[in-house]
Amino acid sequence: MNLLFQKNFVSMIRGCAILILMIFGNVIAFAQEPLGSTFAEMEDSMSSLSITPLKPTLARKVLSKAIDKAEKDLQNKHKVDKYQINATFNRDSMTSFSVSCDILIERNYTINYSIENFKYDGPYTLTRQDSAYIVHYIKWFTLIEHNKLPLTSPVRVAPASIHGMMVKLGDILYPLKDYDTTLRYYYYSAYSIGDASGKGIYRLVFSRNKKKRLFENRIKLYNKKTQRFEYDYNKYEVGEIISGTAYLDIHSLRITQFKGHARMPYDEHIINVHFQNNYDEENDTPILRQTKLVWEVKGTKIKATVRRITE
Repeated sequence: MNLLFQKNFVSMIRGCAILILMIFGNVIAFAQEPLGSTFAEMEDSMSSLSITPLKPTLARKVLSKAIDKAEKDLQNKHKVDKYQINATFNRDSMTSFSVSCDILIERNYTINYSIENFKYDGPYTLTRQDSAYIVHYIKWFTLIEHNKLPLTSPVRVAPASIHGMMVKLGDILYPLKDYDTTLRYYYYSAYSIGDASGKGIYRLVFSRNKKKRLFENRIKLYNKKTQRFEYDYNKYEVGEIISGTAYLDIHSLRITQFKGHARMPYDEHIINVHFQNNYDEENDTPILRQTKLVWEVKGTKIKATVRRITE
């Protein structure tokens, strides 16, 4: 790899690099896709649909049930799924390059990955380390959903060998995670969309209100000068979905599509990800079919598609 590319690539990976910790941003520029059901294909034909804002009481009821359903689905164990990932990396004036691979992922309480068929297309010669950095990124693209984001907290967790340390990281903020939290931190509106046959979906629209959400970084470290243990208190923020639109089956409240903008603080940078998830259904459980995303931080932009492979 030539020296210029190596410097710029390292800058890209570090400036955007967050590797194991990254991701997210605003207004997806992707072509709109169907909502994940045969009914949803009628969305563009507005004359055939009835769009009705839900009254506050019903809207709260639908929101509460949608959150319960989303949490239940999150706990379901899935078999190993295979996805194909295609991504294009851009950094300032550098010539872009693209990568693709197949990834086997097991979504249980822990997540296991296996990479196959890694391919690179670009003008640079990649070292093994470069390839490892890229693989770290594309692994995490499969995590970008309405209820799962990679943690990019600015809090640094030091090795346990450093004199006793206590760190409590805050939770990432999701609109479909906890009912009381959603009411506290989001504006929301709810609609029913249906046709004369009785088929329909709910559309829930979320946007962050102005309430700040900061956590305290409480670290106990040994001060060599004073020869005493001291606490370091700092306020910090963590990642959040700042806006999103969820489409739910009107009968089961199973999610069929989510379009969102996530904001993830990291050091002095802010990572923005604009993404769209589309889901299939298996046994009344949503299975991720496809994700499209644009990931931006500083001068770096990554466009990627994650598509489930059914064999």
